[in-house]
Amino acid sequence: MKMKILRLVLILLVVLGGVGLFLPYQSRSGEIRQNMLEDPDEIYIQEIDMTNEDAVDLSIFENFKIFKYMYSFADEMGGDADWYKGEAIINIVFDGALVLSLIFMLIFALSGKYIGLIVFDIIMIISTRLMNADLVSRGILPDNDYSYGISFYLYLIIGVAIFVISIISKVLSAKANKGGVDYES
Repeated sequence: MKMKILRLVLILLVVLGGVGLFLPYQSRSGEIRQNMLEDPDEIYIQEIDMTNEDAVDLSIFENFKIFKYMYSFADEMGGDADWYKGEAIINIVFDGALVLSLIFMLIFALSGKYIGLIVFDIIMIISTRLMNADLVSRGILPDNDYSYGISFYLYLIIGVAIFVISIISKVLSAKANKGGVDYES
């Protein structure tokens, strides 16, 4: 019974990580937020069909769309196109690592393969920490326009919880296999 509960908690944490892709990662603040909410249907970035309402609280998924756009249209944006492309590539890689790690974590959580779950959990933590560090180092978060959204913190909390529960599950599983103790019932 203990193992079933722990596995269910692991699965729910990974699913929460998937939901976190669509929760606010960066939130507009102050006067700019108010101005954008006064006209929520106004187009913010036409090429990706993003409105002011979408851009007030940007999720990781919406950030991915922005960076994909930024890479595609870097030459037309003015300024240093190579810088735009470089930033876009870095963030697309971080987002991709996060999504792939969540997919593999779900597979390993469902199958009870705790070592694989721990490996991809660490990849998830590293990719989100690097993604966060990138935004902070460029001065995007926090500033007068943006503050931290829930997903900024979510993956570290989920990652630590998954790591601890996976270790506990692995130890219980090893004890059950060695000593014949049935933790399943």
